[in-house]
Amino acid sequence: MFSSPTKSVGTLLPSLGLILATTIWGSMFFMIKKVTTEIPVLDFLGWRFGLTAIFTALIFHKQVLRASKKAWFYGFILAILYVGAQYLESIGLATVDASISGFITGMYAVMTPILLLVIYRQPPRPTVIYASVVATLGLAILSLRGFSFGIGEIYTLAGSICYSLHIVMLGRFSKRADSSTLASTQLIMMGLLSLGLAAPGGITIPHTAFSWFALFYMALLGGSLAMLLQTWAQSRISQTRVAIIMTTEPVFAAITAVIFGGESVTMRLLLGGGLIVAAIIASESSSARKAKKYSVSSTPSA
Repeated sequence: MFSSPTKSVGTLLPSLGLILATTIWGSMFFMIKKVTTEIPVLDFLGWRFGLTAIFTALIFHKQVLRASKKAWFYGFILAILYVGAQYLESIGLATVDASISGFITGMYAVMTPILLLVIYRQPPRPTVIYASVVATLGLAILSLRGFSFGIGEIYTLAGSICYSLHIVMLGRFSKRADSSTLASTQLIMMGLLSLGLAAPGGITIPHTAFSWFALFYMALLGGSLAMLLQTWAQSRISQTRVAIIMTTEPVFAAITAVIFGGESVTMRLLLGGGLIVAAIIASESSSARKAKKYSVSSTPSA
């Protein structure tokens, strides 16, 4: 499966893989909204990540069986951050509009380079700063229709910080462990943590065909496949680039709403989505120039 990074591997393919993952996550938004009207949020997380853990154990059983204690520890830390982010975001959604939640959550485009600076003294390049600001502006145009700050927004912001920490730590851990093994351990840990949170009081069983379809879709594609793609991509590209690329999730959510939800294409979608795409292009172009410069400087002279 996917292995540790090498300098010979380009960054375009990992970036495309991450865009595919965000496309899948964006397509899940309307599913999550519908399923959580049928069952409680904690039960939804338990079903979603519980099924993901089962699929992961079946598909990557060799990686699971040979995973080291270090890989399980990494998976545990990452699972706490990701499940915590999902839980806090879900609590916030009880009192915050989905559009506001999407904007605050997408603030990891700005918070990720800040956390890298604070935790690892790793200053962002100027291009990354510009791209992060442009991506955040695009998110604001796409999402905001008035804004106030209350307890729901605080929960959502805390969730966004957890997402940022997950991106930062996954970037560190993915360079120390095999991608498929690390993805497997964190997904199984996510399942165990989510089921542990949902178990007290019993877990509600979904009763519609759509909910079951959505849960299996989110478990197999949105869980096992998407997390594997993110883990593999983060072993090859920087955390700040990952955060910028992942701001495309609300764009794909809006596109899905247009295609399947009957919503109309708006100027907000075109302008906000365009700014986010421009930020990604700027980030990718900067990285390509840096890689080309490295390649030229490292070429031996005759």
